[in-house]
Order: sequence, then structure tokens, then C-alpha cells
Amino acid sequence: MFPDSARSVLLVITYTLNPFRMLDVGALRRQPHHLRLTALVDQRLEQAFAPYESLFDYVYYLDVEYTNHCFVEAFSDAATDAVARELTICRGLKLLSFFEGDIEATAKLRDSFDLPGMGSNEARRFRDKLTMKQQVSAHHHDVPRALKLDWALPAEATFSRCVSELGIPFVIKPIALGGSLGVTRVASFEQFEGCRHRHLDAAYMAEEEITGDLLHLDMVVNQGNPSWFGCSQYNLTTLAFAQGRPVGSMPLLPDDPSYCALRDYASDIRRSLSVHDGIVHIEVFRRNDKIYFIEAAARASGGLATLVYHKMFGYNMIQAMTDYQVGLAYEPRCPDGLAYFWLLLPDGVDVRPRLLDLEIQYELFPPGDGAQIPGSLIGQHARIIAWHEDPAYLHNAFMAIA
Repeated sequence: MFPDSARSVLLVITYTLNPFRMLDVGALRRQPHHLRLTALVDQRLEQAFAPYESLFDYVYYLDVEYTNHCFVEAFSDAATDAVARELTICRGLKLLSFFEGDIEATAKLRDSFDLPGMGSNEARRFRDKLTMKQQVSAHHHDVPRALKLDWALPAEATFSRCVSELGIPFVIKPIALGGSLGVTRVASFEQFEGCRHRHLDAAYMAEEEITGDLLHLDMVVNQGNPSWFGCSQYNLTTLAFAQGRPVGSMPLLPDDPSYCALRDYASDIRRSLSVHDGIVHIEVFRRNDKIYFIEAAARASGGLATLVYHKMFGYNMIQAMTDYQVGLAYEPRCPDGLAYFWLLLPDGVDVRPRLLDLEIQYELFPPGDGAQIPGSLIGQHARIIAWHEDPAYLHNAFMAIA
């Protein structure tokens, strides 16, 4: 049994190791305080996780069932047993999750044992795109017009209502999936009917199409106070990826004219979504001087954005969140003085020759661990980061390369 003052952290790791790889576990072990470090890991990732096992006091492997490609609705009894065992060893237990697909299931585990952190009611808010828009709108922020689709109603009448209320083209998306999974742009009744037949078994919504600059805003919140903010601009909307074009993002510099306004906006959104501790990732469209909230997630940025932030600004969101949760003061590293962007590469697309022509350095990353999950729609493609000493030069290349 650890002393009463000891802390214990159980890391929940499902679907992919990519977020976990941003964490310096060795640094946690070197801290001069009592910390029991354990992990709850999808057994499909056992081989990939093996090199990290020695850093942990104990690793629990369990069978994880996914729905909608990458989401865990609830963990098995084996996870409950693991938490119960850990509580007999150290009462000061924290459950930490890094992946959007298991955030709600982890919250349910916390609820079962009355553990600190995000509960299931709060986590569910980040799964329901209609609910989160209603909350944000209630705090006087602009959101796209949207309506819930009832596939049981006649298709012609439903399509006509969408056109009347949202305009055309409009966007169809699942209410409870993350990111761009399942999102379709609809410009005709034939496209709408095709979506209807493919998605009869799931809850979907239709949304007004908003155009403009697509940005993601990222904030780390510690005890109710924002401790760090970053924002990045996408080169294209994520729908372009399905058309065979590389999609990624590049951070805005703090001296960008819109940086402070975007930081204040992100702080307002995290208050409207009641984020007290953790990371919030917000997607918005900026059109002229107007910002439209699209959705938010209780996680760090996807793709290689978290790595790019770390390299460009010296701030590691995942390390910071973990340090705060175990009572440590996070110390950012010195940035390397270069500008970066990252891209997700469709099959058969290689941007490296273009980068070489532009004298831009790069590093290629293979597909993620999600490739090991049958039927996965994410973690299947290579990614690349690129860097240059001149931010303006790199930004122009980033916006043109697709």
C-alpha cells in the first residue's frame, strides 16, 4: 500500500499510441514524489506498447470493443476490476485518457468509483454535436443552422426541409462521431438519398455549409484557468482529403493580428462548455470578421498538430495536462525557432518532391496504430511534418502544396 499522500495515475490507451507517444513517461518516474503509474491498454496494441511496459508499475491489457470505427461506448468488467484493484493500492487515483474515442467510456469509469475528473454527463456533451452547438449559441456565439434528420420520414420532404432551412449545398454529419468521420457535402437529392440509404442505422444531422478559413483552436485549462493557447489554420477542409488532396494545418504566430481575438473566443467557448480541467480542441470557420463554431472535443489536436505545437512553441499539451493532474508544474521547453506545418497524405499522394524543390525540410511518419483495427477509418494514412526558418515562406508553400 502506498502512503496516503501518494498519487496514482491510470493511463487509458485505446486504438492508437500516437497521443501517448507525446508523453515523457520517464520524466514522470524521475519526479521526487510517490507516484504509482499504471496503464489500461487495448490488447491489440500489446506488441506496440511492449517497449514502454518497463516504465509502468503495472499494465492491464483488455479486449476493447469499438463502435462507429473508433469509439468505446463502455469498458468491460476487466477495466472495472483494474480500477478497483488500483484503489486498494493507492486512494489518490486519477484516470487519464488522451483519445477522443474512449473519453466517454473513461468518464463512466470515473463515475463508477466517484473519481475526480470529467464525468459522463460532461463527456457526453462533447459527443453530441447538436447539443454543443445549442450550448454555444446560448452564450451568443454564431453557429451554422442545423437540424436533426429523421430517416423514417419521406426522403423528398426531408430534403426539401433541409434546402429550405439550410440552403444548398448543405452538410450531413453524424451527431456522435468525431472530426470529419461520416461527413458528406450534399448538393442534390440523389446525393441526399444515397446518404440516407448508407446511414439509416445512425443518428445524423444536416448543417448549413459555412465557407471561409477553417481553424482549430486549442487550449489547456488547469483548475478553471487557461494555461496555454494555440491556433492553427487548415489548408483545406477535411472533406478535400476524400478527393485525394493532402490536408493539414499550420500554427498562427502570436503576433498574428487575429491571435488575441481567437484566444479570447476560445476562452469563451471553453466556459460555455464548462471545461474546468483538461484540453479543449475547437473547430471554427472564420469568414470576414465573423467566427462560426463548428464543434469541440475534449482532447489534444489530432494528426501531428500536437507535435507541431511542441516543436514550434515548446509546449506539449499532453505532457502539460498529465503533469497538472499529478500535481507537477509543467515546464515548456525552448522552441527551436523554426516554423512548421503537418499534412495527412491520401493513398498514392507524395508531396516530398515538391518540398525538396522548395528547399523545405520534412519528416515522414507511417500510418498510425489504428491500422490494426479492422474497419478503421482513421490511422490508415502516412503523415508528414515540414519546416523552414521563414514562417511566411512556409505558409505560402503550405497553402499551395495541395
